[in-house]
Amino acid sequence: RGDYVGIVSCSDGRKENERESIEELFKVLKQLELKVIVSKHIYTRDSVFSGNRFERAASLMELYEDCRVKAIFDISGGDLCNELIDCINYSTIAKNKKPFFGYSDLT
Repeated sequence: RGDYVGIVSCSDGRKENERESIEELFKVLKQLELKVIVSKHIYTRDSVFSGNRFERAASLMELYEDCRVKAIFDISGGDLCNELIDCINYSTIAKNKKPFFGYSDLT
């Protein structure tokens, strides 16, 4: 209770028509007394992506670097997340260990 969790989208960006159900997720997390930090790269822009691979990786790394965040949830699936492999700072992740939840290639 009272912990911060991060929400990110490392693969496909969420479509605008999913906004209502994503907002419902945020409400549920808040009902569980969690504080939510949402990546600025969640929703699609001009393609299936919520940002280029560097922007999406930076959003993930911001959550790892934020000492308030106790866990990270990726809500995007995984088919496009492999683009981020060479953009991630693995030593930062090692220094800031926290659970990362996702599915498909994200696991």
